[in-house]
Amino acid sequence: GTVPQQLCSATAECDLESNLGLACPDSDCQQHCQLNSTCATANSTASSTPPVDLEETALMELFNATNGPGWTNTAGWGDSDVPVCTWFGVECFGGTINAINLQANNLEGTIPVELAYLTRMQKLFMGQNPLSGTVPADLSSLTQLESLDLSQNSLSGTVPAQLASLTTLVQLVTDQNFLSGTAPSELSSLAQLRHLTMGQNSLSGTVPAQLSRLAQLAMLILDQNFLSGTAPSELSSLAQLRHLTMGQNSLSGTVPAQLSRLAQLKSLSVSQNSLSGTVPAQLSSLAQLKSLSVSQNLLSGTVPACLLYTSPSPRDS
Repeated sequence: GTVPQQLCSATAECDLESNLGLACPDSDCQQHCQLNSTCATANSTASSTPPVDLEETALMELFNATNGPGWTNTAGWGDSDVPVCTWFGVECFGGTINAINLQANNLEGTIPVELAYLTRMQKLFMGQNPLSGTVPADLSSLTQLESLDLSQNSLSGTVPAQLASLTTLVQLVTDQNFLSGTAPSELSSLAQLRHLTMGQNSLSGTVPAQLSRLAQLAMLILDQNFLSGTAPSELSSLAQLRHLTMGQNSLSGTVPAQLSRLAQLKSLSVSQNSLSGTVPAQLSSLAQLKSLSVSQNLLSGTVPACLLYTSPSPRDS
């Protein structure tokens, strides 16, 4: 691995790079490392467990970058007499930080790249805060991460394609922000992913057909964006899919009859698009379907009788 690029500056502390046991990524950073004899091991093999003081450094960077004194709950944070594993929202396993849960705690500011130091972290929950700025691509260094929730903030910029390197990720939740650009097709490499939620943003482009490779996916939420093109019929290969929401976009074409292959599907919403044609009668075979919303499109014909008893999607009610 490498030290996050933003940390390799004239003001970077070389001893932190040495503690990480990571190689410097470019000549400028390499020269900086050589200025201090403590960096003699900067090119050694990375340690599997980051030092406790480095973890504390990362936490304090988070505290300072997000107006820590203004948090709703600051218990333990910054107190040198209190072990970091007992700080509010911090969980440890084996003496190493493996989870941060600061949901709805009034974090205001940006997400610091120093979180990349927490290499053993499995869960990062920072939703329902007034966070701004971008989603750092450096989070891709958290290779043991299973859950990432950054929903209901004011984040902008794109969804970093680098997150595709988080091969253990099960849950990626970025809905209700101001994210733009495309839904990265690279995320299709996340073989363990079950929940992908990117609704209520400003995403554009098409719905990537490559997402059909996510064999474990149970929830795909892409509503209230600016997505265009067709609803990919390839999504019909998602055998575990239970919830598919693509309403309030600019999708065109027809409702794919192939979606009838989604035997586990419980809710389907494609409302408020520009879909045409008929509602496929084949959808009647979806025995688990409880919620169907196809309103406010350019559809014609009649809705199959057995589909009339489904309820609208909660976001469409």
